[in-house]
Amino acid sequence: MSILPISASFEFFNIIIIFLVAFVLDICIAIYRIADISIIPQLVEKKHLPEANGIMQMAISTAEAIGPAISGLLISTMGLFNSLWINFATFIMLLTTLSLIRYQKTEPNNNISSPKQLWSSSIQGLHYTLRNPLFRLILIWNLFVNFGLSGAVLMILFHLKEIIGLTSSEIGLVMTMSALGGITSGALFSRIQAIFSSGKMLLMSSLTTSLALFLFPFQDNWFFSGIMVFILMFSVGLNSRLIHLLFQSSVPANKLGRVISASRLISTLLAPVSVLIAGLIAKINSDYVFIGGSIIIAISTIIALNTNLKEANWSVNAKSIANTESQ
Repeated sequence: MSILPISASFEFFNIIIIFLVAFVLDICIAIYRIADISIIPQLVEKKHLPEANGIMQMAISTAEAIGPAISGLLISTMGLFNSLWINFATFIMLLTTLSLIRYQKTEPNNNISSPKQLWSSSIQGLHYTLRNPLFRLILIWNLFVNFGLSGAVLMILFHLKEIIGLTSSEIGLVMTMSALGGITSGALFSRIQAIFSSGKMLLMSSLTTSLALFLFPFQDNWFFSGIMVFILMFSVGLNSRLIHLLFQSSVPANKLGRVISASRLISTLLAPVSVLIAGLIAKINSDYVFIGGSIIIAISTIIALNTNLKEANWSVNAKSIANTESQ
């Protein structure tokens, strides 16, 4: 992050530096997200996994709501490159707080000491993931859900500004409602997963995602657009946390990182294609991006309804765990 303001100060800032920094940041963020999900079972007992996942979802959505506003204020008062030093300092501060986290250490894999062994370990994680029928079914289904969703989500801002013609303040309100959808799903996640069957909840929230995407382009004001985006982000947040909970509650700690890494690889494989197609379709009519994505998600979910996924249940109930431990 510091390379950006430094290069600007010494006047060798260019587009190549932006690409290099963005490349490194994306790798770091991807690794962080895998570790972020993997460490939760080492921080809390199994009965508290739903609550912990809900809090994580609330924290992420809150940051997404507040972050852009703070960024805009910093950029307007300090300038673009000077504000990046605040970002740099924040990461350093976060790094120093890692020593305060108390977690259950897993046995390190001492067999990994070279890139070849690292690659072999990653392949083992992929095999472990695909050998599980439920994991394989969910990831293949989620692959097509993300295909329908990824491009459409990136077109939301374009649609609000260029098609509907909302003002900056109205777009801000819509984005705030989007973040509130994620916050609400996090707040309710623990209760929802305990009440409803996991597989059915996953598929029903996916159909809700499809419906919200389908209705979004037919809204012509900020309030109803915000309602659709709220529902969309609520459902997406619920889906992602249900899938995380499945892995956290059923995969051994020493394999969890590799399984989550493999799951991300499989489920997001078509996301770049989705974004490319969405950009091409948006040149004709952005409405088709949302309607097409909605149809893809709906068809994928209807097909999944005819599989064993709807019967699967991995909900974590504190009372049932307590009874099992007492026996």
